[in-house]
Amino acid sequence: MKKKILSLGLIIMMMVSLFTLTGCGSENNTDNKKEEEQKSAEETFSIDNNDCYFVKINGTKFKAGDKISSASSVGLKQKEKNLDTTIPKNRYLLAQSVVNSDEEEICKFVPLNATDDKITVADAVIGGFEVGTYNYNKISEETLAYDIEIFGGIKLGSSYEDMQKVFGEPDFKHEAEANEQLKMEAYTTYKYSKGYKAFEFIVDDSGKISQIEWNNYDYDE
Repeated sequence: MKKKILSLGLIIMMMVSLFTLTGCGSENNTDNKKEEEQKSAEETFSIDNNDCYFVKINGTKFKAGDKISSASSVGLKQKEKNLDTTIPKNRYLLAQSVVNSDEEEICKFVPLNATDDKITVADAVIGGFEVGTYNYNKISEETLAYDIEIFGGIKLGSSYEDMQKVFGEPDFKHEAEANEQLKMEAYTTYKYSKGYKAFEFIVDDSGKISQIEWNNYDYDE
């Protein structure tokens, strides 16, 4: 009789344990699903969404409207010779090199003057970003070492499929043929744009994203 009671007790304990574990697993799955849905919602691209215009360099995020000088937090800076260049009110310059301590170009920022006064490049904010070239194999190791990524986790070396999954179907496509005289391989340019806002990608002949560019000159409107 004692053996039967003991066996019955063990069975009940096992059933309770199984129910508890199953219940916990269900709660965890629900929580994980909510986190995935929230993450997916946060990463939905919109050309009008100012929050999409950023770049992460070694894990540090730089957004449109941040001071370019803040790149010093990851050891980068603008070239000294450009710092005194003036920018008229509400204007921008072409993309300027951002270099490391050895003066090697890592990427480029577009200096933007979003004020009603004339300022110099030293005080400009980020209006755009550019990194890479027409072929992935020609990107310097120094640039790749900074682990640069943009919205949706897209990086140099990502694929067209990666880009399409985040940004959707491009608004513009241009295929450039190889040019032996210029020693350039074939590549394809894809662009998403609206007014002064745009994302542009170059996918090289091997299928890798080799250049990334975005512009957001009216980030604060």
